Amino acid sequence: MPGETTQESEELSKRIRSYYDNRSEIVHNDKTDTLQHEAAPKLREICRLAIKKLAESKMDKDTLMDNLNGRSFGSSSWAIQ
Repeated sequence: MPGETTQESEELSKRIRSYYDNRSEIVHNDKTDTLQHEAAPKLREICRLAIKKLAESKMDKDTLMDNLNGRSFGSSSWAIQ
């Protein structure tokens, strides 16, 4: 996650889960009235920041996977040095 602190990472993780849950409601339950119109641009920005941080870190694949798996995708900050 592109959060600089544990709290930021956890907030981003919750927001992404919320968007995914919203997507699931629309796809699986046909609840289009729950569409979160702000989700796409916000998710795009989160992904852009994550890719940018990853590229700047020059982290190899194994280190990246260890980082992600060890933090459960949001349970602690992932401030890349």
